[in-house]
Amino acid sequence: SLAGKILRIDSESGLGLPDNPFYDGDTDSPKSRIFGMGLRNPFRFTLRESTGESSLLYVGDVGWTDWEEITIVRAGTNAGWPCFEGPVKVKAYHKNSVVSQLCQGVRHEGNFVFPLLSWNRSKPRESWFSGYPRASFTGHTVTGLAFYTGKDFPQRYWGALFFADYGEEWIKVLWVDDQH
Repeated sequence: SLAGKILRIDSESGLGLPDNPFYDGDTDSPKSRIFGMGLRNPFRFTLRESTGESSLLYVGDVGWTDWEEITIVRAGTNAGWPCFEGPVKVKAYHKNSVVSQLCQGVRHEGNFVFPLLSWNRSKPRESWFSGYPRASFTGHTVTGLAFYTGKDFPQRYWGALFFADYGEEWIKVLWVDDQH
């Protein structure tokens, strides 16, 4: 299934690219189109120009029950859904015998990543930034992501990531470095 995946395709043909991480030798196969996976509802995303090899893809992933998140998706990333939502296990899926077997190996795969930032829908003190409690807000639907590339705002905002939550009607800012 291509659900919950970030696809990278040739813009003219719609076919997969040979340098995609799951390329299987057939540009027409669904697997060859996949760049990243393990997302529930990747609703918005933005690219950040990088000083390294390539740009970083930031994805706003709308949660299921408790969490909204922003995840950096690199080639082959597995963001963990349906095994994880935000920084925690999804208990309903871990209780299911079929999905539980799938989830056992997810955290141990080399390309599994936790979200860069996640916020809980009802418990502001549980929101966290890259594994460290740092935020204190709630929200219900991550619906906007954009890096500020202009020079009209004060200098402290140059290059910052602005993100929005439709459910709580706010816009916040996040400063990231070359690794995030």
